[in-house]
Amino acid sequence: MKPYISKAALVAEIERLKESFVNERDGFEKGYHHGLDMVLSLLDGIEIKEVELEKEIENWVKTGPHTSYPWCTIPDAIRITAEHFYELGQNENFR
Repeated sequence: MKPYISKAALVAEIERLKESFVNERDGFEKGYHHGLDMVLSLLDGIEIKEVELEKEIENWVKTGPHTSYPWCTIPDAIRITAEHFYELGQNENFR
């Protein structure tokens, strides 16, 4: 699957950047900190949902509407298909 950036790691890096620039004597530093605060505020509004793919696949195999498609009960096929469409959704050219 395509790598992603952890929200917690990104917030930690922004906080580190804020602490590395502590001299707020002129407008540049104040603007720098204000910009980072705005990004942190934006990130705070982003909802992160953890998905346990293996658990979801197991659940779908047991309950999904796939009785006429025997290949759909193969967990690896389901995982590969799910990963494909997740990555397709992440593709900027697809949107």
